[in-house]
Amino acid sequence: MLQRFYFSGFLVMLCSFSAFAQTIEKKNIDKIIVVVGDHVALQSEVNQVMAEYLQQDANMPDTMNCTILEGILTKYLLCEQAARDSVMVSDEEVEANLENRIRYMEQQYGSAEEMERITGKTEFQIKDDYRRFFKDLMISQRMQGQIQQNVKISPAEVRTFFDKIPKDSLPMYPSMVELGQIVLAPTASQEADDYTKQRLLELKKDIMEGKSDFETMASIYSQDPGSKDLGGNLGIVTRDQMVPEFSAAGFRLQNGEISDPVKTKYGYHIIQMMQRMGEKAKMRHILIKPTITASDVANCQQKLDSIRTLVVSGKMTFITAVNKFSTDENTKNTGGMIVNPSTGSSLLTIEELGADLALSVGELKTGEYSSVKIFDAAEGQPTSSATINEK
Repeated sequence: MLQRFYFSGFLVMLCSFSAFAQTIEKKNIDKIIVVVGDHVALQSEVNQVMAEYLQQDANMPDTMNCTILEGILTKYLLCEQAARDSVMVSDEEVEANLENRIRYMEQQYGSAEEMERITGKTEFQIKDDYRRFFKDLMISQRMQGQIQQNVKISPAEVRTFFDKIPKDSLPMYPSMVELGQIVLAPTASQEADDYTKQRLLELKKDIMEGKSDFETMASIYSQDPGSKDLGGNLGIVTRDQMVPEFSAAGFRLQNGEISDPVKTKYGYHIIQMMQRMGEKAKMRHILIKPTITASDVANCQQKLDSIRTLVVSGKMTFITAVNKFSTDENTKNTGGMIVNPSTGSSLLTIEELGADLALSVGELKTGEYSSVKIFDAAEGQPTSSATINEK
């Protein structure tokens, strides 16, 4: 299996979504716990949040149900106040938040298909389930921010308050950081691209001539972990579920027809239309990724070094560099900031960063940039981090 290499740059320190909690089995009867204005807190909501906590830590205290309920009540109280104060979030903001979380889920599960198989829901169903939740969460966070911005507390007042509390009663709070990054993925050479396309054309020819079948070829040669063991079968998909290049080529095919090689951000595909059903289709594919050589990695590193020089010297802002160069979809739309998908916050604990990333930024001061470091990503999941960090 080929590996992809990325360079992540400028982790910016300015001051986890563990994957969505898997949907708890729905029951025929739910229970209203409390009503706050127009908001109704159900037992299923508490159960769902509890399930997410249990995924992170199986040893939950007995009072966790109360803590969760308190959090839900606080959120709804803030939403009610936000309605009175005309504090709102736009539908576009909510959709962008949902989109970030869906992409994160796909990474956690390995592919969109695996996500749908495990959760038992399509991307659109997941969005529908969580849209109200995230809208309320974003409104409550915005309302809380407006309340807090008017609170003026001096350092002396904070020190006096904590000095009155016995030292052994003070909870331990983890260090938190805010980081930005620029990620640059190396591109394969033209020779590697040409070889990959030719290899797929040969596979297509063998299938068309009956020397082998599509399923066997996919199970042997495809580099898509989500469909390889299924003979390349993607199941029933809609246009919006696939990247545009894939959909454009796939939905032009007649039943049984196989496309020529199609390039997407994942590599090159040959696609077979198995059955067309209006705006849905059952398709399968074989994915092969062009080989990334050491020379490609070195060229990428050199380019990122140049980008870092521009940012450090002040000739280009960090956000401009992110928009112009970064290839990381998860942070490109956040100005490079790494966001905890479970909270939508860019404040992260050291533990949430992972060991490699934490080491990369551990010695940086606010506003500093790390050197360029390499990390590789197998099947889109980083196994080691190497980044230019800015604290």
